[in-house]
Amino acid sequence: MIPSSVKYDGGYEFDPKIVFRCRRDVPIPISWIRLSFIVKNTSFDVDWHLKKWIDENLFGNYIINSQFGFDGTKVSIGFEDTNDAVMFRLLDGENAWQTENTVF
Repeated sequence: MIPSSVKYDGGYEFDPKIVFRCRRDVPIPISWIRLSFIVKNTSFDVDWHLKKWIDENLFGNYIINSQFGFDGTKVSIGFEDTNDAVMFRLLDGENAWQTENTVF
């Protein structure tokens, strides 16, 4: 569980949820868990909406790579933590981020 704030001795306090956890368009390390799926509708920014959903629902570091094709956008996500990959599947992350972001 991520705490609501982190304090340092010097009095500095920050929200740990704003820490940059996503990298885009870089190779996924071989030790990370990789999930791939195709998004049929490509009339919106897949990466932005998916990143927003993952940041709100999961906690670890991840990498998003997407490739546009004739069948749609192929999305590959690499999760550093196995639990995040499992939770992505259990929460139906492949579809849930689309239904929560209905305004494209």
